[in-house]
Amino acid sequence: MTVRQIFSLIGGGFVALLFAILGIQRKKISKQKEEIKEQAAEIKTEKKKVEVKDLEVKTVKEVTENEKKLDEKEAAIKEEIQKATDDKEVIDSVNVMLDKFNRRL
Repeated sequence: MTVRQIFSLIGGGFVALLFAILGIQRKKISKQKEEIKEQAAEIKTEKKKVEVKDLEVKTVKEVTENEKKLDEKEAAIKEEIQKATDDKEVIDSVNVMLDKFNRRL
């Protein structure tokens, strides 16, 4: 074996080593890309969950406000009925309430 053959074997081994390292790095990079894609999908899912929770909270607040308004109206109606002095006034106030209700439908 000549010196030139030895250097060509060492050079070939070195090139083979570099290709092996390059292949390993490609695998690592592809794994990292897959992990990033999975994490991005998880983030999207979490964002949707947060949006749904926010919508639920908003809806609950609206329902609570509407219930308060209805309770206030009901209290006002009860007060009107209690203020009535005779049956005719009671019937008139109930008819007015029903008329308002029917107009909303």
